[in-house]
Amino acid sequence: MSKTEVKIKHQASGKLVPATLINGVSIRQADLTQRAWDEALMKYLEGIPKEDWPEHTGWDWKRKYKKYGRLSAYHFFGIECNSVMQGLLLLSTLFRTSRIDDGKQIIYGAYLATAPWNLRQLTNNPQYSLVGSVLVAAAIETSRGEGCAGRFGLHSLKQSEQFYRSCGMSDLGVDGDHNDRLRYFEMTTLAAEKFLPE
Repeated sequence: MSKTEVKIKHQASGKLVPATLINGVSIRQADLTQRAWDEALMKYLEGIPKEDWPEHTGWDWKRKYKKYGRLSAYHFFGIECNSVMQGLLLLSTLFRTSRIDDGKQIIYGAYLATAPWNLRQLTNNPQYSLVGSVLVAAAIETSRGEGCAGRFGLHSLKQSEQFYRSCGMSDLGVDGDHNDRLRYFEMTTLAAEKFLPE
């Protein structure tokens, strides 16, 4: 496990506050996070039609840890602030081929989510922002460390598509080969340099 100090934005004050980026989230942390997020979701989702729920509502991070967390080809990141996990990211460093830069290798963002209390679709007063952006930066840094020059790809839930576009990722359309027919996005080296200069 490694820890790096990062900054996220405390929405009420408008100030950047210190947080910890953890590379190597433990099963205990995944379990505690899942419990806290589930409890918050029960409160926020009361009275909200199911079609308006966050699309990642059914994700089980403890189960994801059990499946991927001990494999060397996966990196499990978390952002902790005030002893509470504000976002999680699961990255695969099993090389894939870029769909933009022929023959070049990329890594893959398997799952990325922020805590329920940070989602504008659930609350008018989210606690923190920039959590997703810090996790995208972590993906870029990991890609660079793997020799992929910042390149990575992912399949986006529909509710997150605009976020990835705002990060500078290229929208390559609906992936007919993907089980859920999600849109596929890639971060190019140039876009990575703009988002997170070396």
